[in-house]
Amino acid sequence: MNKRKRLVWFIVLAAVLAASVAGVMSSAVWNEEQAVQFTAAKYSGVEDSTLLVGTHLIHLSALNDAIYATARKSAEESGQQNVYYKSEMADGAWFDITTAASLADITTGGTPVPPDALTGLYLTHHTKSDGKTYALRTGQQVSLQDINDPYNLEGLDELFPLRNQYELLREQQRDSAAGRKKIDRIEQIYALELHNDTTGQADQWLAALQRYYNVLADNDGGAEEMDAVQRVMDAADAERRVAVYTIVEAELKAYLAELTSMADTQNEDGETVAAEGGDSALQAAANESYANITSALIEYEGKLLDPGMTIASEETYSLSQQLIVEAMADNHSACDVVVAKLLALGNIQKGAVVDRETELGELNDVLLPKSADAYVAVLQSGETAEYRTAKAGQSAQALLASLRKQGVSKANTARAELEAYIEAACLRLTNAEGMRFLDTRLEQALTYHDKVADDDFSEEMDGTVDAHIAFLQQKKRALEQNAGGNELDKKLAEKSSLQMQRMSALDKNDLTGAKALEEQIAALDTAIGALQAEQSSALAALQKQRSDLQKQINAAGDDADTAKLQSQLNALDAELAGVRAVMTDGSVGSLIGTLQKECADIIDTGNNDKAALGTLSDKLRTLGSLLDGNAAAVFPVLKELHGKMAFARDVNGDNSYNDALELVEGFILDGALAYEDALRADRPVDALNALLDGATLSGLDAEQQAVARVAALSAYAVQTGSKNAQTEAAAAANRALAVGNPYVFGALSDGVADFIPTQVLGIASGMRHVWNNRYQAATLARGLDYYTFSAYSDIVERDKTGDKVEYLSRPTKYKNAIYVPEDYAMEQFGTQCEPVFGTDLAVALNETMTAAAGQLLAALLAG
Repeated sequence: MNKRKRLVWFIVLAAVLAASVAGVMSSAVWNEEQAVQFTAAKYSGVEDSTLLVGTHLIHLSALNDAIYATARKSAEESGQQNVYYKSEMADGAWFDITTAASLADITTGGTPVPPDALTGLYLTHHTKSDGKTYALRTGQQVSLQDINDPYNLEGLDELFPLRNQYELLREQQRDSAAGRKKIDRIEQIYALELHNDTTGQADQWLAALQRYYNVLADNDGGAEEMDAVQRVMDAADAERRVAVYTIVEAELKAYLAELTSMADTQNEDGETVAAEGGDSALQAAANESYANITSALIEYEGKLLDPGMTIASEETYSLSQQLIVEAMADNHSACDVVVAKLLALGNIQKGAVVDRETELGELNDVLLPKSADAYVAVLQSGETAEYRTAKAGQSAQALLASLRKQGVSKANTARAELEAYIEAACLRLTNAEGMRFLDTRLEQALTYHDKVADDDFSEEMDGTVDAHIAFLQQKKRALEQNAGGNELDKKLAEKSSLQMQRMSALDKNDLTGAKALEEQIAALDTAIGALQAEQSSALAALQKQRSDLQKQINAAGDDADTAKLQSQLNALDAELAGVRAVMTDGSVGSLIGTLQKECADIIDTGNNDKAALGTLSDKLRTLGSLLDGNAAAVFPVLKELHGKMAFARDVNGDNSYNDALELVEGFILDGALAYEDALRADRPVDALNALLDGATLSGLDAEQQAVARVAALSAYAVQTGSKNAQTEAAAAANRALAVGNPYVFGALSDGVADFIPTQVLGIASGMRHVWNNRYQAATLARGLDYYTFSAYSDIVERDKTGDKVEYLSRPTKYKNAIYVPEDYAMEQFGTQCEPVFGTDLAVALNETMTAAAGQLLAALLAG
């Protein structure tokens, strides 16, 4: 990430920080003795491109999530909520960027802060441009993981409420016997023995990883590489914290029991009897500290080194363990190799192509073979033990059906992960390489039917194999189209272009030119017809072969061994799917041209029986449905067909087309404005924005309004072909993404359905979002509503025990986050996905935002 992009990213974080800590008074004991204060001269001597967050100075090049989280916590504890930046774009001047909205706020266009104004701030740590963090009090380098030292319970962040009471007791009650007893008990907690084999091992891991991290820092190892090492260090830190916090949690639980036994009681008359040694404030502080430790335990358990539930998480675990082993041996060249693989794995999961060779290596050597083996293993496993037990116990059919559904869900989860890695591989291959790769995958997939266990699950399992083969066929077809399509595609595209030219010639009354173009179209029609006839013949031949095979299988009887015939049938089904994919796929232009010809043929032949007129109406409705986004192509076709039918009515006295005429006139009326917009000079961006600004939106915050504008501009571009609207929609979406608008995200689709990230659903629906990295699962919760989604799974857990489940229409996807199918998002959260035309972004809209986008679109179309 370059410096400017990092700074834009941080401006977003600064705004989040300001919103989250504004007005917060820390309940922690802030120890000023651990901090220093800089003079004005010392502030002037700090490197340019340095941030001041809380009590931390951070060079922009070293900024990452872990450092930011540590600095943000120091802001909450110290009460130093403002964020400052020493700008390299303004000769090293300091700026207050707490409420900065753009780079303009930290250049000469902003308002600088004199160093004298910063001298009252307390500072504890400085992460310099070398990526190392130093304690300003001692000048010694420190590990980020040791700033909140897990072994120093007196200074542990999670125990600050208890520390507050401890300090008050020492100040106010240390001379009394009761006060001394309370102090001694808290000091017993502080003196707990926290070190054991687990913490000792984790400490060794951290020390070894820190040595390697320092080597990277000293040799310009790269910010991404250092971030990758930090993530493994965070996992190692989680190991020791879980061990320590488990001990502390048990001790605090016992302490709370002691305090509860000293709580005030009521006598028979309802009068309060003060307990000896009771202290409600101390009990409240212990309760809060216990809750903090329990919450932290859950958080750190989610960060533990663990194989997880996916092939990618298993590989991350394996590589992290390998990195620790190599770091312990100080084999830093081997560490470099492992880190490169970790980064490649992260890029694959993010959908980013950075190091093509290494990423393909991870895919081909690990992810693809292991995920294929996992899928085949589920196919071979057949009935689950639970199903066999239920079946033997004569359980109800409803229960057996539910268990079969769970079984096929496991197969679909494994298949979805395999297909994600196939997609990732294709992303890193040329079209030609990708098609060869998919041919190989298709050959493998054709053997999967033979691996399905012959039991009650076989039908559903075979269905997942059919779906996998269809996925491969569609993916191959998409690559073929990316490469320019097959011969038929090219001729259909050429015909569509000629038809547009012919319409233009007719509009200009160039009859000679139109005639010449008509002759070219006729010649193309002949060539297209021949190719389509070849396809139809091939399809018919395959269908006959399949019919013959099926007859042989049926004739063989139930007891016969038909495995070989069934294998041939499966292969034919795959081949048929491939032929159909080519035949049913075709550009919109070719479809419009085909519909035009078929409608014209019915009208020109005077075929006006009921069946023909019904067919004509159906095809006209299809044309009308294509007006959105294709007005420039469809509208002239509708006008031409209208003219033909009007001629038959007005000149030939044929009234049989009256219903069809009325239908087309409705389409022409509805599409006239879009057609005019498509043909007239594109509205300038300023004019588009002026129309949007003129609309009054209510009930939306600024972020939601921005997204409604993006959706409206994108829809307008689709309907009218406006390049300016497309450009502005893309620019507005990217601006919203840059400033952290939570409703904008990287688009993800399987070609049929769109998907929405769980974090976005959480924000759009106002639900709490919890990510468990250990199990690759995301939970959305609010009150009694509870949803847990797992990577690549079609199961949604609706309660904390996992007993209550629902099924998605298709498995979730994973691209650095879990994505949920749009139909479920609409059904459960009232949130829909709108891809931003011409970009790889999408926006999420709740019902209010959708209505606002429709209002804005109407303003654009009416303008």
